[in-house]
Amino acid sequence: MSRHATVRSLACLVVAALLTGCGGSLDRVARSAESGASTPAAPASGHSASLSPPTATELQKRAERAAIPVDTFGPGDLKKDEASAFTVSPLCGKVLDYDHQTRHRAWSVADYIIINEVHAYPTQEGDRLIAEVREARKLCSTYTPRGDTAPRKVLDEIDLPATPASISDRLGYCEQILGRDPLYLCYAFLTRGRFVSVVVAMHYDLLHAREKVRSLVPTAAMSLLRA
Repeated sequence: MSRHATVRSLACLVVAALLTGCGGSLDRVARSAESGASTPAAPASGHSASLSPPTATELQKRAERAAIPVDTFGPGDLKKDEASAFTVSPLCGKVLDYDHQTRHRAWSVADYIIINEVHAYPTQEGDRLIAEVREARKLCSTYTPRGDTAPRKVLDEIDLPATPASISDRLGYCEQILGRDPLYLCYAFLTRGRFVSVVVAMHYDLLHAREKVRSLVPTAAMSLLRA
């Protein structure tokens, strides 16, 4: 089997794990997006119009609106579009298991796997979640996501392109899945109100993964404005 085919096979296994909640930084985030019933949308600020926390149904609907559109890539590229319950990140074993709803979408585009998850929280502010992920990066240089067997090396932060002023915080970094063949995951976290959008690009070349996730930040940011 060629190196390219081997990497593609490994990518398929890793993506299957991410999509089924067997391990990636999308551990609970990918399992979490459970849908609910429907209530009127809250204001564009990302907060509910009433004093009561928004319902699970409302959060799920808003997370779905805020995700990168399903037709962003070519016909047939979309592989997953579902509610899930994954946490925003399992980085370095830190548990960020707050009550939330998640919309999980995944595409297979040429040699890339692209994932977008929008996490909607009834009470937690998105900036707090990104701050916790940022702190988690300081806890380890390698880690193995819960339920997974492949360790990951935490790489440097990456610069992200400019976003609208209403995107209140951003974080980008990459990881290497350790094994016989290199495989890289690069992440972009964006927050607005009580919503966090996580974009992941997977590729066997670090530069390609990094540039792909950076290229998707403007689309993810504009989508997040619809929450």
